[in-house]
Amino acid sequence: MRRLEGKVAIVTTSTQGIGFAIAERLGLEGAAIVVSSRKKNNVDEAVEKLWSKGVEVMGAICHVSNPQHRKDLVEKTVQCYELTVVQTELTTY
Repeated sequence: MRRLEGKVAIVTTSTQGIGFAIAERLGLEGAAIVVSSRKKNNVDEAVEKLWSKGVEVMGAICHVSNPQHRKDLVEKTVQCYELTVVQTELTTY
C-alpha cells in the first residue's frame, strides 16, 4: 500500500515546475491529486501527464490571488471526492 492511499491533495500552481513535481510525487504515493493553473491548456496537459503515470487526478482553473477561484477550487474538490469539510480557511499572505 502506498503511504497516501485514500488521501486527497490540492496542489495550487501545479501544472509545471516544482508544483508539478510535488503533485506528481504525492500522486505516486497514492493521493488523489487536484492540480490547478490560471490557464486551461496547462491544466489539461498536467492532468494528461499524471494520468499516464497512473495518478488519480482532477484539474481546475484557479488564479490563487482570486478569493472566488480559491473557494471554487475547494468546493469542486469536495464535490468530486465526496469529502466532508468541517472548517476551512483560505488566506493570502
